Amino acid sequence: MVQIYRQDIGHYPETLADLRTKPAIGATGWRGPYMDTDIPSDPWGNEYDYQLSSDGEKFSIISYGRDGAPGGEGDDADIGREVSEGS
Repeated sequence: MVQIYRQDIGHYPETLADLRTKPAIGATGWRGPYMDTDIPSDPWGNEYDYQLSSDGEKFSIISYGRDGAPGGEGDDADIGREVSEGS
């Protein structure tokens, strides 16, 4: 969904909420909503952390695991992936 937003708008969303609600500025070409439902929680009921790089060319979506805090091991370990155009 984030990549489709980028195709329509020309840049990645500032927040995951931008996938559901058109941003007030900078969203010419928005054809959303890009998700039919609210952003789901991670398997432990925590919100995902969405991070956009300072240059706007990469983003990460991270679950901080069961404890909801950065770091940790086992069920508390962070799970995420950095994505850039073309990946």
